[in-house]
Amino acid sequence: MPDVAIEQYNDWLADGGPVALVIRQWLVPATQPDDIIFPPSYANPSEKEGDPPVYNIDGEGRESVCVLDSIPSQANRMEPMFATPKYKDLVPQIQIKFKDGLIRNLLEIGHRIADAAFRGTELDPKIKEALQHFKQGNAVTVARLAPTSLVFGAWDSRDSGVKIPRLVNSIIRARGVVQLRRSAQYTPAINYEREGLLPENLGGKPSKFGLADAPSVHKIGGVQINGEIIRDASLNLASLRCLRGTNAQETLKLQRYILGLSLVAAAAEPDLNLRQGCLLTLNPEKCTCSHLVMRNGQRTEYNVTPDVAAEFAQAAARDFGVSEEFHDPFEFSPKRMKERLKAGSKKGKKHGDVDGGGNGTNDGPAVKGAEAK
Repeated sequence: MPDVAIEQYNDWLADGGPVALVIRQWLVPATQPDDIIFPPSYANPSEKEGDPPVYNIDGEGRESVCVLDSIPSQANRMEPMFATPKYKDLVPQIQIKFKDGLIRNLLEIGHRIADAAFRGTELDPKIKEALQHFKQGNAVTVARLAPTSLVFGAWDSRDSGVKIPRLVNSIIRARGVVQLRRSAQYTPAINYEREGLLPENLGGKPSKFGLADAPSVHKIGGVQINGEIIRDASLNLASLRCLRGTNAQETLKLQRYILGLSLVAAAAEPDLNLRQGCLLTLNPEKCTCSHLVMRNGQRTEYNVTPDVAAEFAQAAARDFGVSEEFHDPFEFSPKRMKERLKAGSKKGKKHGDVDGGGNGTNDGPAVKGAEAK
């Protein structure tokens, strides 16, 4: 008897199937609907030392659009869910052990399978092999090793140049924003200079060490939103159908497996605690809209709940077979890293710094769930 849970999305994977599942959610600040919130800040494009950070705002007035959480940052917030008890059996749990016992899961690392951290571990040859297989048209090896790299994308920009397209995209934007400024003044408890308490040879201005007044004038101070805050998410089914195995049966199992993981990510309740000063919630006055989009542009309302997504993902994972060979953390070796980088530099490869699938270069640290403050 056919397993209905496995076969229920077969029409999505067939030639001529839908091209995307799209989701739109309306959001509001958790404090007050008209409260000031703080977008991520980025290095000033002037690249001049001392120039203040900036927000990503395009347009003016009611036509202005401000990015509150970028696509790479949203991916970094979603991916760690696969390390939680509810979903951890869906993917291999690969860990790296650094100095002093620090352990990081692959699901927490910004560039995923393409992250430089793995070049200092014994996993490096397996990653190189998996990326080479992907380049040759076989995505199964990547799926056995790091399936979320197929869901959220990766780019081995500093070595092989292999790009894995992102299937799940999500971004949060605010419309009709007015940028504000703020000022502050620090005054120490006592006047160290007047009281003769300044240490000799400080090596800098007293204010640098908190020993004198330190004004901070007209810094970026958040934005006030006169329009809407919208989270747009999508699952690219056209790209999903491009993933291949070595034969039709393996391809179907692979596509079902990655579809299951993608649905779990897309259907999950979003993390809306974006940063200090930017805690959002769903807008209770506007319902989430979810549509299946066909090649001709026709849209059909289609809602996938987290429970339905999880049930399908579990069935697809069992059918595909999740690797269980990765139990112990891989030790990070600075010596191995040095040798690996030395070998890579001899090849003379030059790739850009701009991210094509992992964490954006200006979207914050590699640890997931964070963006530039």
